[in-house]
Amino acid sequence: DSLLRHVTIPIVTVRPDLSHGNAAPNVAADWSLKQLLVTLDGSTTAEQILEPLHTLFPAGVEYRVLRVVSPQNPMLRAITPTSEHDRDLAEQRLRATAYLEGITSRLQAQGIRATHRVMTDSVPAQAIADCAHEPDIDLVAIATHGRGVIGRLMLGSVADKVLRAADKPVLLYRVTEPDDLTQPTP
Repeated sequence: DSLLRHVTIPIVTVRPDLSHGNAAPNVAADWSLKQLLVTLDGSTTAEQILEPLHTLFPAGVEYRVLRVVSPQNPMLRAITPTSEHDRDLAEQRLRATAYLEGITSRLQAQGIRATHRVMTDSVPAQAIADCAHEPDIDLVAIATHGRGVIGRLMLGSVADKVLRAADKPVLLYRVTEPDDLTQPTP
């Protein structure tokens, strides 16, 4: 946690494979990078993860860009007619798809193989970890604010939750610019 809050370079974390004792996996021998899961929340701040990826990884790596949209809060959902809830969720998915199409088009124009996926889940970190669990994903890349313990308690941290839940290596990139004042694209 402390290291992440103080460095300005991407950090790759590899969880030990506890099924084989406490030994860390031999990443150099057992791992290759073919498909990278890049998580975005719709903000320009989160998009900062794309810049270091271009320099870190070879041209043959395919990017799967993921955006998770959240349905209404369950308490609000209880008082919202089903038709309104479904319409709202469909609009969120359409906006998220259009956003990701723009991102993947930009990446493809730079010669990067890229696809996109929109998932719906009330817990974005769990949806990201579930997607990361798919066998063709080799690494998860996510931007983080690098908040301390108090900041995570107050505001939460999707990156921290993904780091703890993902069974694949996770690249964390601490954003250096303050978050823009716009809300993420729903």
